[in-house]
Amino acid sequence: MPNEPVSFDTLRDKCEPVTVEYTFPPGWQRDDAVRISTNAGIQGSRVKLKHRSVILCEQWDSTELAAALKHNHVEFKVYDRTPLEGPGSLSSQNQGEQAEDDAA
Repeated sequence: MPNEPVSFDTLRDKCEPVTVEYTFPPGWQRDDAVRISTNAGIQGSRVKLKHRSVILCEQWDSTELAAALKHNHVEFKVYDRTPLEGPGSLSSQNQGEQAEDDAA
């Protein structure tokens, strides 16, 4: 999808449902990064993902927890414009347009 405003109807027709992926860096009670993906939601002005995660921090000393939050970041990625695959999808339309351009 182009990075420009489009209607929610267009997003619902041409894109996969919205998901959010968030990653905790190494050190959050594990040696490797922890990646969590939410349930899918429908595009709109308010997206309900119906997802809940519980992060248990009671084993951390409050000073260590504060330092971890200050020096490490939690990365959030929102996927709201992932094209649908198949006939009529944005990717197949773009391929058709590219084929027309190549033929010209």
